[in-house]
Amino acid sequence: MYQSINENGIHFVVKSCKVLHTPAGNPVCTESEVLAARLVQDFKTFGPSDTEPRSILHFHYPMLDFVDHYPKQAVVLKMVLDLDPYNDWTLRSNNDPNLEERRQKLFGEPNIMLKEGRAWVEGLGRYQLCAALVLGRELQSILAAHLAAACKDEEEDQALIQNLAVFKPELGQLPLRELLANHRYYRSL
Repeated sequence: MYQSINENGIHFVVKSCKVLHTPAGNPVCTESEVLAARLVQDFKTFGPSDTEPRSILHFHYPMLDFVDHYPKQAVVLKMVLDLDPYNDWTLRSNNDPNLEERRQKLFGEPNIMLKEGRAWVEGLGRYQLCAALVLGRELQSILAAHLAAACKDEEEDQALIQNLAVFKPELGQLPLRELLANHRYYRSL
């Protein structure tokens, strides 16, 4: 049913010989054969939805519909503007002194983390930028995406997930383990 076809080094995902399209109408394609195989598998497993966080489509559609259609600096600027206490909850002080101490230990001092976060975003490649954008949107924090990018394995992912849920319990409703695994996969491309 779903498969990928290679045309001049670009792998298109097709169904019944017809190229599939993103919600914005762009063809679902990639230059990576490995990613193409993963896209086909996730189409088979999860369907064509871009809202399923366990699917790599959740990351690839924004690449095709947003990141690839704007200059890198425009995407970077959008993310940098989200790095402020109004838009990024990890940068806001907590009224509970015990939680505030824990927040600073986990997320760092806001002014330092703002500078680090901005430098990190500006240095990202295309896939890493998209992975950070998507994860930042899901976690409601670009800084939390920055922390996730520093995780080296599933054990560190799990520790981050537990800490995030302390400060933002609604994040515990998301399939964060799978989301972080997809983030790791996508940023490695």
